[in-house]
Amino acid sequence: MLASFEMIRKYTVLIVSVLVIVVSSCLFCGCEKAIVRDENSFYLVYTDDFKIMQLADIQVDSVAACDDAFEEIDKMVQIVRPDLIILTGDNVDAYAEQNTFETLVKHMEKYAVYWAPVFGNHDDEQYESLGLTKNYMACAFENAKYCLFNRGPTDINGVGNYVINLVNEKSTEIFYSLVLMDSNTYRNYETGLGWDYIYPGQIDWFERAVNNVTLQNHGVFVPTLTFFHIPLMEFEIAKNIHLNGGNLGWGELREKMGAPMENTGMFAKMKELNNCLGVICGHAHINNCDLIYENIHLICGLKSSRYSYYNEDMLGCTVYSLNDGGFQARNVELSNPVASFSTSRF
Repeated sequence: MLASFEMIRKYTVLIVSVLVIVVSSCLFCGCEKAIVRDENSFYLVYTDDFKIMQLADIQVDSVAACDDAFEEIDKMVQIVRPDLIILTGDNVDAYAEQNTFETLVKHMEKYAVYWAPVFGNHDDEQYESLGLTKNYMACAFENAKYCLFNRGPTDINGVGNYVINLVNEKSTEIFYSLVLMDSNTYRNYETGLGWDYIYPGQIDWFERAVNNVTLQNHGVFVPTLTFFHIPLMEFEIAKNIHLNGGNLGWGELREKMGAPMENTGMFAKMKELNNCLGVICGHAHINNCDLIYENIHLICGLKSSRYSYYNEDMLGCTVYSLNDGGFQARNVELSNPVASFSTSRF
């Protein structure tokens, strides 16, 4: 299964109406997958038990740290053999230079597995002094062979609001829609500096994107998973309910969620649209949970490296297995990935 297999890769789309399908090889995927791209969306062939691997808060600060972190990530990738890897932000630390970021991209590309990143609050935190801007990183993502990043609309907040649809081989039916968003960085509130949020323009875009997917799918409901870095306020609400005896799911909750101080209505919009299975975030390094709050899974994935603060027993990745009956989330622990993968934690 680890030998080379025929696979399809993306080309740059020069005209929005042109969709291109190309063949390449993949080291870890044992089936052909077609991918096409339109203005802000990608289409990837879905197979039953489609596995998404979440890497959260890798947060490396040097080339040496990046090489060290990926020695352990390599083991998890080989065990999981994901169909798609999603990086949920803080991919590099605040003081990382361009060569650290470029090393991270090279490590991701060597897997020959499709991967999709979003930005966290640290990724471009020192852009003025170090030059690691979102625009710089977006260019590198878009030029990487296996990266499915798209900057998204330029008239809304954030860089990297885009959609990955999982479709059948003829692209006539959409099984799942993955919405990736930029949760931005910091914001000045009346009480001081705090975490930023999903802005109203982004929420409007999310609604249009969801409705467009339903339209493409001949009016049939498409379950959606949403990925971004900073958790919504509802994560903190669900955490407090769970810690006070309300059994909302599973959770190892050792710190605050790091949610914004204002609620802009993203969760309410998800409830209104009635298609969102779960919201998947990073950001809080020593929280790892699946809290089912008002019928939506609120998930914090495992931190994926020993850089920045961490607890040794809460390191690894979270894997989402999608099938026709829904999805399952499982942890792969960094300390013993072979043993931990077989046990469902959620």
